[in-house]
Amino acid sequence: MIGSGVAGLTAALRAQSLGLHVLVVTKAAVADGNTRWAQGGVAVVLENEHDLDDSVEKHAQDTFTAGAGLVDEVAARSILDGGPAAVAQLRADGARFDAAASGLLARTREGGHSAFRVIHAGGDATGAEVERALVAQAGQARVPVLEHHIAVDALRTPGGRVAGVTVLDRNGVPGVVRSSAVLVASGGIGQLYQATSNPEIATGDGLALALRAGATVADIEFVQFHPTVLYTPGARGRCPLVTEAVRGEGATLVDAAGAPVMAGVHPLGDLAPRDVVAAAITRRMATGAGGVDDHVFLDATRIPGFAQRFPTVFAACAALGLDPAADPIPVTPAAHFSCGGVVTTVDGRSSVPGLYAAGEVARTGLHGANRLASNSLLEGLVVGQRVAEAVAADLAAGLLADPARRSRTA
Repeated sequence: MIGSGVAGLTAALRAQSLGLHVLVVTKAAVADGNTRWAQGGVAVVLENEHDLDDSVEKHAQDTFTAGAGLVDEVAARSILDGGPAAVAQLRADGARFDAAASGLLARTREGGHSAFRVIHAGGDATGAEVERALVAQAGQARVPVLEHHIAVDALRTPGGRVAGVTVLDRNGVPGVVRSSAVLVASGGIGQLYQATSNPEIATGDGLALALRAGATVADIEFVQFHPTVLYTPGARGRCPLVTEAVRGEGATLVDAAGAPVMAGVHPLGDLAPRDVVAAAITRRMATGAGGVDDHVFLDATRIPGFAQRFPTVFAACAALGLDPAADPIPVTPAAHFSCGGVVTTVDGRSSVPGLYAAGEVARTGLHGANRLASNSLLEGLVVGQRVAEAVAADLAAGLLADPARRSRTA
């Protein structure tokens, strides 16, 4: 398993439970991936936890709309249908989500969603809680992890099957890991952009490995920009995210002159799909309204208890001397999520025998041209479990390479 985020660790835990020998290879420390930075939540319709007027089909329709006509509807329905069971397994593994006064799980609404179906943890620290639970479970299960190693190239048999990877440690010392199957779950490409919500390690290594191995890729031109990262002059690299759930709780986007940004742009207003909101902000910045041409503002001053509901965002604002209860938050779009990647089935199988992909590096067809908010953690959980089962099935069917035999680097 290459990568230790939600998809990689979910797959590793499921694979080990199926009796497979597993090794997780990760570029930094085991908990340092992109998953821990996800603020919003997990979009999922849970029986007995949600209102009767919501359904998986409505979730699917919102996903199709956000994806601008390029969602694989069959794949999307399959992944969304698997959401409840995957979340139940995550909770069984120790993840704790926020509860409402009713005792049911608290839910919020984000851009593109027609219902309050996004469950969250720690207010705005869902990814951190998901990663914490998975890392803890992997530790208890004694899943072996090789930290601070970059997977560079796939090993291939003369017949073209993947039989492991070459790696480099933090000092550039090469090594070889032989295996019957390789799962690429290495995240996205955010660091290719000047400003991004992604951590330093999101440099597209897994996508490059898959390309060199001959895998088919698609939709890599569709990089979603999150409409609201915290603006700081001249910002480069990872910028603090201002979760879309802030708008879900009633915040509005305004320009420097105080005029609403989303008025008349889309029927959902500030909760339009992310590509629509990011484009509207960019157009407004181009006008230089109020003498400002590089950011707009998110007015969250009417949200009660902001610091308790959004502690991560509050801390980031406080570090800049801002109080969201009194000050509009300066925000700007930044590269956030790669909607395309290695073409796979909903079980993570790629076009190369023995090479699998899951999470942001994969293109299952769920996202189309634009990801619906909070569908990514769900996809990692569902496909992570399924890919482990696919590897076990392919191994039993004799479809994978024998890593003990001689192989070559692709």
